[in-house]
Amino acid sequence: MELKKYSLLVLLSVLVVFSCTDEDLVPEPVPETAVHGYIERTTAIENFLYDDVSQGLDFNFSWVSIDNKNTVTKIEFYVSFNEVYSDFEGGAKTASHKEYLFKTIDNPKGNREPEALSMTQDDLYQLYKDDTFAYDITEGADAAQAIFGFDQKLNRDAASSPWVDGDSFRIRWVMTTADGRIFDTWNDSICLEFPGANCTFSWAVVCSQIIPIAAGDITIIGSESYGDGWNDAGIEVVIDGVVTETLAMVAADGTTDVVWTVTLDGTEESISFNFVSGAWDSEIDFDIVYMDGTTIASWGPSPPAGTVIVNLCTL
Repeated sequence: MELKKYSLLVLLSVLVVFSCTDEDLVPEPVPETAVHGYIERTTAIENFLYDDVSQGLDFNFSWVSIDNKNTVTKIEFYVSFNEVYSDFEGGAKTASHKEYLFKTIDNPKGNREPEALSMTQDDLYQLYKDDTFAYDITEGADAAQAIFGFDQKLNRDAASSPWVDGDSFRIRWVMTTADGRIFDTWNDSICLEFPGANCTFSWAVVCSQIIPIAAGDITIIGSESYGDGWNDAGIEVVIDGVVTETLAMVAADGTTDVVWTVTLDGTEESISFNFVSGAWDSEIDFDIVYMDGTTIASWGPSPPAGTVIVNLCTL
C-alpha cells in the first residue's frame, strides 16, 4: 500500500515537471523587460496645410523602460508617404512610396525625458523630390514617372505647396539599447493599449478652411430638383462671427435654380457658411464660387448640416 502511494507521488511529480516545460505554457516576455516609445504632437495644427510650405509639425518623443534596466543609445526615425490617385479605370488607388530615414538621435535624453522633433513640409520634399513611381494609369505595365511631375498632381509646387490633398504620412522609430538590442516592432497590446506608448504617428494634408478676404463677390448657386423650394432649409452667411443673412429658395412656379451674391468690401475679418437642414434635403444642391471663379464648395443632394466644408486647395 505504501509502495503504491510512493509511486503515485513520483508519477505526479514527473507530470508536473514535464507540463511546466510545455512550450505552449511558457509566458511571453512582459513589456517591462523591453523598451518602447511614445510620440505626441505639440503643435495646435494636426496636419500639413496645403499651400503653406513654411508650416510644419512639432513633436515630443520619449523612450520608456518601465523597469529602468535598459538604456536607449540611438533612436532612428523613419517616414513614409502615400498618395491617392485615379487608375486607368477611374478607380481610387494608393501609391505607397518608399520609406526614408528622417533623423537619427545618438545618445538621446534619459528614460521618459521628452526629445523635441520637428518636421516641415520642405523636409519631406527634400526626401522625395527626385523619386519616381509606376502609377497604374494605363492598362498594362506603366513606366515610372516623377512624383513631382505626375499629371494628376500638377498643383504640386515645391515653393508653396509640395504636398496636396490626398497625401498622407507616417513616422515610426527604431531604438538601439546599450546592450546592442534593436527594437523596431511591438505587439498590438503595446501599440494600442499600453499607457504612454504608441508605435507610429500618422497625419495628412488638408486644405485651409479660412476663406481669403478681399473686395469682391462670392456667388452661391442653389438648385432644387422638385420645384417647391427648400422647405425650411437654407445657407447662413456668417461674417466676422455673425449670421448676416440666410439664403433660401422659395417655391416659385417650378423654379429649380437661383443665384445669390455676397459682396465683401475687403475689411471683413472672416466669412463662412452654415447649411441649415430642412424637410427635403435630398432635393437640394448648391455650389459656392469664390470671387476669382473657383468653386470652393459643391454639396448635395442631402448636404450635411452645419459648417460648410470648403476646398481651398485650388485657390
